[in-house]
Amino acid sequence: MLKFLNLILCKQYTSCEKSIFIKGKESSDGSASPEIMALLVKRCGTFSEGEKGDNIEMNISRMKQISGEDKIVGRPLFYKDGLVEFYPYIKLHFGTNYIPA
Repeated sequence: MLKFLNLILCKQYTSCEKSIFIKGKESSDGSASPEIMALLVKRCGTFSEGEKGDNIEMNISRMKQISGEDKIVGRPLFYKDGLVEFYPYIKLHFGTNYIPA
């Protein structure tokens, strides 16, 4: 199904980084956030097959921030002129065989 979405949406489709869906090490303020910048001008983002169900801790706050109508902030790699603010239009899809905690 993900290949089908990719064929239909072409440049508006992206495979999201794990940190969008699953909690991990938080980045410090002002550091580069390529996982956020990858969402710019995308319509569909997917992540498939995380760890086993016992090890998955969902990053609810990040997903709410992205899926809500709030402005999000990111900084591209090697960009020293400040942060980029944008409204995400992306719909997130998380495919897994296990039920997240």
